[in-house]
Amino acid sequence: MKHFHLDEFAQMDTFFHRIDPRAKTVTTLVFIFLAAGVKTPALLFATAFFWILLLIFAQIPLSYIFSRITWVIPFAGIMILIFPFIKPGETLLHVNLWVVTLTATKEGVREAVMLFGRVLASILAVLFLTLTTRFNYLLKALAELRVPAVFLQLLEFTVRYIFVAMDELKRMRRARKARAFVAGKNIWHLHTLRTLGQLVGSLFIRAYERGERVYLAMLSRGYTGKMKTLHDFRMMPKDFIWTVLVLGAGIVLVILDRRGL
Repeated sequence: MKHFHLDEFAQMDTFFHRIDPRAKTVTTLVFIFLAAGVKTPALLFATAFFWILLLIFAQIPLSYIFSRITWVIPFAGIMILIFPFIKPGETLLHVNLWVVTLTATKEGVREAVMLFGRVLASILAVLFLTLTTRFNYLLKALAELRVPAVFLQLLEFTVRYIFVAMDELKRMRRARKARAFVAGKNIWHLHTLRTLGQLVGSLFIRAYERGERVYLAMLSRGYTGKMKTLHDFRMMPKDFIWTVLVLGAGIVLVILDRRGL
């Protein structure tokens, strides 16, 4: 089975990959927090361009960056589309839908553009963090930043074993086809609905049993819930410089926004 590899680009050896994961995590989260309060569309898109430049300097292909964005942007797309029609203000245009006429406002369009800019900048920042940091290093950095262990374990096991569940689902679908199963024309077809219910139930039981086996196997190998890596984190001068520069850029962004630039 072929799956999306989390550390596909995190194994590279560039300046950005060598920055301490704790420094990258803190600066990325703080920068996202600061950018969320920006109210100037031009500054938001400048922020997104800033992260794109960092990703390019980290040798991440542009095609890969945009492919990741297309997976996330649609989740915010609904709000971006309806904002122009729910925000009161100066009328910009009318959209006639036969039974109802929608009115888009200038203020609504501005809010939609700002939302798109915030989502885009945040996604690019998270992409920079995850694409330049190995997954186990990122979890260890979060652990050292005192994120509760239960959340980290849920995240780790979800990411690690979701692909196992996908493989199991593909094998079950292949088995159904081998037994000449033919789906109905829609999901409400009785036989199709019954089969899907059995599939979900069987997948849940298999995942539960596998989880127990994996957990017991981990305990037998000395698992204590702590994140362990072969590399110990150590803040170097370049890490402090990176932290100061990125947080400084975030503060400048907020200052420019407050001055209306």
